[in-house]
Amino acid sequence: MPVASYPRQNELATALREVGRVEWTLFMINWILNADLQRRTQIGLNKDEAHHALKRAISFHQRGEIGDCENPIQTAAVVQPHNPLLQ
Repeated sequence: MPVASYPRQNELATALREVGRVEWTLFMINWILNADLQRRTQIGLNKDEAHHALKRAISFHQRGEIGDCENPIQTAAVVQPHNPLLQ
């Protein structure tokens, strides 16, 4: 049964939620004040984004073709938004 099912444990669930909020707040304060932590976080995010971009670039689509995830029609529509051939 969920913790919130019992009245006494509902107080426990509320207390645990508050502890989590305090921990998150302390982490965010530390992150805002610590440039090195921000830099390391950004490096990790960049690695993840590069990993996913690589997976998309070499993934095989339904027809077994290697794709680059760029739709030429969408790209042309951005470059030439008023082209009547794209409408």
